[in-house]
Amino acid sequence: MNRRMSFLEKIMTYAILILFAVLILYPIVYLIFSSFKTNSEIYVDPANFIPKQFTFENYQKLFASDGFDFWRMLGNSLFYAGWNIIMGILLATTGAYVFARGEFPGKKAIFIAFTALMFVSPGAITIYCTFDIIRALGMTPSLLTMLIKGLFGVPVVSYYMVKGYIDTLPRDLDESAKIDGCSFIGTFFRIILPLLKPIVATMAIFSFQGSWNNYTGVLMWTSSRPQDWTLTVGIMMMRNSGDAAIGVGFTMAAAVFAIIPVLAVFIAFNKFIVDGIAAGAVKG
Repeated sequence: MNRRMSFLEKIMTYAILILFAVLILYPIVYLIFSSFKTNSEIYVDPANFIPKQFTFENYQKLFASDGFDFWRMLGNSLFYAGWNIIMGILLATTGAYVFARGEFPGKKAIFIAFTALMFVSPGAITIYCTFDIIRALGMTPSLLTMLIKGLFGVPVVSYYMVKGYIDTLPRDLDESAKIDGCSFIGTFFRIILPLLKPIVATMAIFSFQGSWNNYTGVLMWTSSRPQDWTLTVGIMMMRNSGDAAIGVGFTMAAAVFAIIPVLAVFIAFNKFIVDGIAAGAVKG
């Protein structure tokens, strides 16, 4: 009886997982197949899953379009995501290392202040203030300005993840490095940072996903500068361009390139996500 119940439980578990997988994957697969349809087929028979005749017309228009600078937007997306990954990791790891191993006046008070930021969501309140500060500095809203502004942010969640992992590392490593002549900074780059690979990989994946899919934030800073648009913003702004008349197939072809990088990263590195979160959540 127990075996039978166990078998039924497995059947139910797999059935639920398969159902969720189908619900999640269906729109993605439909989007990919629809990008190979003609506009007339999409409008006449939208319920048809597989194209009656595969065509690369939408992709040809995407790469050759004058009103939709695909390659520039793709480059902006890669640059924006790459910058956020590198700087986010640098700020989070160095900051967490200072709080975990450093000793300085007001350390506990500063860390408590950073912790409080986790429970504060200013939202749109700070937008106008930020723009006023940028203008006062003689800068104009752009993708580069947005990236510079991001350097003054505090990645509190990442601090906690990295600090929790560093706290599990024996302090004997620091003492050995000091005996060998390493400074406080040298110990970080030579000893601690190489041991943070699971956490760094996790932060890189989440940073890439958040940066690549960021629409509202990038739009606010680049709405008047089409040359700074990322791929996500460009697709949403396409309706206002001359290529809007090309049709929904064109949009779907562009959307395929917007979702494939994120899917590929998660599929390839999902193991690092689990390992990194588990490592950062446990304190020895």
